[in-house]
This record gives sequence, C-alpha cells and structure tokens, in this order.
Amino acid sequence: MTYLVAWGRSTAHPRARVEVTSVADLDVVLTEVARVAGEQDHRYVLTLVPAGEHGPLPAVLQIGVGHPTWSFALWYGPGGGYGHEAGLEPGPAGLQFDQGGQPTYPDPQQLRVTPEMARTAAREYLVTGQRPQCLRWTDDGAP
Repeated sequence: MTYLVAWGRSTAHPRARVEVTSVADLDVVLTEVARVAGEQDHRYVLTLVPAGEHGPLPAVLQIGVGHPTWSFALWYGPGGGYGHEAGLEPGPAGLQFDQGGQPTYPDPQQLRVTPEMARTAAREYLVTGQRPQCLRWTDDGAP
C-alpha cells in the first residue's frame, strides 16, 4: 500500500509531501525530517495517511519529529487517542511543533513518547494500516 507522508509546508520544504511504499522509504523521510528539524531547531508534526483514499475517512497517524527527548503519537481511526509509553513521565509544557505552518502545543501528558518509539509506531502503521500496538492509547494522553 502507498502512504502519503506530510510535514511542514511544501513551499518551505520541497519534500514536505511524499509517497512511501516501504519501511525503508519511510525511514528515509523520517531521517530527513529529523535532520531538517535539527538544523532549524524546529519540531514538526508528521502525518501518515493512505494515499489516494476517496471513501470514508481513512485512519491517520500523526507523530512529533525533531525533539531529542519528547514526541507524541495521535491516532485518528478506530479507537482514536494519544499513544504513550508505560512509565514515561510527561513532557514539558509549551513545547511547540509545526503542523503545516501552524504552531501546535501538545499537552505535557500527550508528550509521553520517545522519538524512537514514535518512529517505531510509524513503521508499524505503515506495515499494518492499523493503530500501532507498540504504544498504549488513551482519549486525552493521560495514562
């Protein structure tokens, strides 16, 4: 299956919207976004959605990319919710992520995912098309 990966603004980043068909393709994009984020001291919301879906709303996964310690995972699909890792403390208040040029500030309870686990969740979603099982899920980010 082909997925669209979107992050940042396409006017600022030529590869801000790309299609991927494999975990290897996704890893290239995730590495590029992390590199750009590090160079710009910026954080991005990365959205993964099935490409070309025209029927009912498809399941979508969003993750935070660019902070060395904190990330998030937000699932728009059956069961919904914010992902979190067991035992991980909430992140800092006021941490800004860029969502298509608009700033967004996840609640500290929603920042209970490490960057590596966010990547793992994205890889799992790409393979299964389902809500990643590598995380626990809640309605509001609080465990």
